[in-house]
Amino acid sequence: MSVPALAQRPAAKIGLVLEGGGALGLAHIGVLEYLEQQHIPVHYLAGTSMGGLVAGMYATGKSSAEIRELIRSINWEEALRGETPYRDLTFRRKEDRRTFPNPIEFGLRGGFSLPSGINGGHQIGLILDRAALPYSQIKSFDELPIPFRCVATELTTNRSEVFKDGLLSQALRATMSIPGVFAPVKRDGKVYADGGLLNNLPVDVVRAMGADIVIAVHLQVKPFQPNDANSPFATLNRSISTVIAVNELRSMEKADILISVPLEKYSGMEYAKGDELADVGRAAAARKEKILGTVAITASEFARHQQQITARRLKEVPVPQFLDVTGTSPQLASDIRTDLAAHVGRPVDPPALEADLTQVTGRGRYQKVGYHAIERNGQTGLEIRTIEKEYAPPMILPGVVIDGGDFENIRVGLATRLVMLDVGGHRRELRTDVQIGNIYSVGTEYYRPFSSSSRWFLSAMGSASDTPVSIYSRGTRLAEYRTRAAGGGLDVGRIFGRTAELRLGYRAQYLGLRRQIGDPGLPSLNGTVSATSLRFTMDRMDSPVIPRKGQFLQARFEYWNKNLGSTGGFPLSETNYVGARPVSERGSVFLQSAAGTTFYGRGVGLPPFSLGGVNRLSAYGKNEFLNNQYIYGRAGYLYELLTLPVFLGKRVYALGQYEVGKAWGRQSTRLPTNATVGVVLDTLLGPVLFGGAVGESGHRKWFFQLGRFF
Repeated sequence: MSVPALAQRPAAKIGLVLEGGGALGLAHIGVLEYLEQQHIPVHYLAGTSMGGLVAGMYATGKSSAEIRELIRSINWEEALRGETPYRDLTFRRKEDRRTFPNPIEFGLRGGFSLPSGINGGHQIGLILDRAALPYSQIKSFDELPIPFRCVATELTTNRSEVFKDGLLSQALRATMSIPGVFAPVKRDGKVYADGGLLNNLPVDVVRAMGADIVIAVHLQVKPFQPNDANSPFATLNRSISTVIAVNELRSMEKADILISVPLEKYSGMEYAKGDELADVGRAAAARKEKILGTVAITASEFARHQQQITARRLKEVPVPQFLDVTGTSPQLASDIRTDLAAHVGRPVDPPALEADLTQVTGRGRYQKVGYHAIERNGQTGLEIRTIEKEYAPPMILPGVVIDGGDFENIRVGLATRLVMLDVGGHRRELRTDVQIGNIYSVGTEYYRPFSSSSRWFLSAMGSASDTPVSIYSRGTRLAEYRTRAAGGGLDVGRIFGRTAELRLGYRAQYLGLRRQIGDPGLPSLNGTVSATSLRFTMDRMDSPVIPRKGQFLQARFEYWNKNLGSTGGFPLSETNYVGARPVSERGSVFLQSAAGTTFYGRGVGLPPFSLGGVNRLSAYGKNEFLNNQYIYGRAGYLYELLTLPVFLGKRVYALGQYEVGKAWGRQSTRLPTNATVGVVLDTLLGPVLFGGAVGESGHRKWFFQLGRFF
């Protein structure tokens, strides 16, 4: 039967099918805009992956204009990377990220294991939770303003599964769970991944819903070129696309009207081009004006159709009277209820609630945290769904350190941190660091709050290390020492929210310096070093790697009871401040200032401070200025050059900076300065810096570094 003949039937029901395709699926928004403009009603909706997301949003009664605006408001980079924003981490998890400035994390729960996806789905989940919140308690997706279905792949049976009931947000999350990128969704003992693997254009699904006429939207992608095989990622992507294309072809043949959207110029990761992609979709639909006109209805009929949808639309939920937490232990659930208590007894404020839920993930144990409305004993409440990381805790944080400040003495090290939570009680932690390579070290800390809810804590530490220390003069290495240390300490302290910590404690260690290279007349030292210290740290940065805005401050005041070569005790003070702010969409400036003093010119023994090395007077040798007092300043400009793929990192920056410092006491200096230009890559392994520096008196060098930038 032809499409015109079907259109002449009384009350012909039209079903719309939207295909998956990552960011390319945003073109569906333009198709919806065209259908609305031409008075073409949609009675049934089905979709897969991004097509399922757009169809699901439309099914809730949102107009195409509302969906376009929603897509514009999403921070796609944050949503797709899946990391908890640095600002939302607890203070101790911020310490982890500062020490290991990369997002890689492994687990030891049930043995060594990896995350099931790069992205746990928290940010995407919150977007879906907000859209689906008013429909939390519907029994079937047929109760939506427009009946809806979406498709996912059930991995334990290798079958396509159609979602027609349950939590709408969970169904949408399941259909777009791209394998390896998003962690799969688990429901009722089943595991769901992206539906496109088996049914990317579910024409059969919408036909089974009762559609007389099926309009299918196909996303045309760039054909595979022989040269693309040089990239393993392109080859893998094309292999998956080939499997998907086979099931798409069968579905396209079953559709009554096929709208093909030419998207060869775009990739499936260009979410920032949502408006442009939607415009391409709208133009593609317009090219089908003649055949689509056969299923259009009059303006008055379309207005009545839209009124029916609006009448079924829900926008709000009743004020929640209670809050339940699922998916975690009773003690942890109690903590979450306490943190979210302000959301009970008042209208739901999705942005505020989602911000608080993201801070819950900042504790480090949850893959995602979501929400929906529930009813109990005639009252409406909120159910907070936590999904703990299957692979952790315990968590392993790996790191690689490469110091190429001296090409003749490149230092490489591998490091790891083991984080064990709730060791010996709620909120108690055991952290252990190990490093091998040029530096050999092991250190552990046991952190114990005074009570399960206290901000006050005790911290016991122990460590041992074998570290190289080079002595330079005018950029020439004079000697190489090995420093061996072993000791421990005890602190009492207080946490101030997520941004600051104060500690008072005592540390003591055995320290030995043994010369390996250099003048035989240079001394070797050994003995005990001990100090009482008061330390304060404040971290209000937006990133531990390349901050664009915020402030960081470390300050310490200590009294050293003993030091190698000292004639007695002495006080010591040091501060380090970093501030950053954006000056344009891509550019930012930063300022670092540091100063330290022992208040004594002589008699303090082994100098406790040093200048020289990458980002510490970069044109000079590491530890070139060993002294009892110093000042240091650094000002710079960073400009974003490009964005890296998700699986490689974040961004690449051009760097320009100027450094100045002065040391006095044991080695008095003038005011050495240097200028640096370079490139900084914020990679999956951490920040990589390539640069060159020029200083006074002929000091100049090229260098590279993998490790901390600030």
